[in-house]
Order: sequence, then structure tokens, then C-alpha cells
Amino acid sequence: MGYYEITETPGLKATQEQIERLYHRYHFAHQFAEGKDVLEVACGAGIGLGYLAKVAKNVIGGDIDENNVSIAKKYYGDKIKDKIKIEIMDAHNLPFSEETLH
Repeated sequence: MGYYEITETPGLKATQEQIERLYHRYHFAHQFAEGKDVLEVACGAGIGLGYLAKVAKNVIGGDIDENNVSIAKKYYGDKIKDKIKIEIMDAHNLPFSEETLH
């Protein structure tokens, strides 16, 4: 089973519990994102990247599952060129130096 099978995906039905989790997760992160470069590791299908991009300087979403990355890129389309970047990424081996993550 791939991670895309258990990830909240744009356009699919969600339970009330999933919606509440998404709201709390991204509402919390949104408070700290204003004017900053934001990295979301394990972003799944990227369902919250657009919300964070409304206030962040730039947003990078990364996920290890190629299907999730493909779904996110398709969903955000042209927005990817502006403020949102989405790429395949392993949380255990991030493609950034320590200095850039602080």
C-alpha cells in the first residue's frame, strides 16, 4: 500500500474527524508562517500548502510517495511556479543543509 491511499486528498470525501484535524494542523502552522519560508515534510497530497502560501513568503511541500507529489502538483498547477514548490522528499534525508532549516 502506498501512502497516497491513506492521505487526505483534494476533491475526495473526508470525515468530520479528518476535517477537524486538517483545520487544527494548518490553523496552528498558519500562525507561524507569515512572511517566512515554510517547509512541510510529509505533506501528503499537499492539501494545506495553499493555505500556508497565503501568508508565507514561499512554501515547499515534500513527500516520499510519488503519487502524493503528483496529486499535489496537479492540484496546484500554475501556483507551483509562484510560491509553492512540491518535490519528492525523504524526511529522514532532507535535501537541505542544517543552516537552512533554522
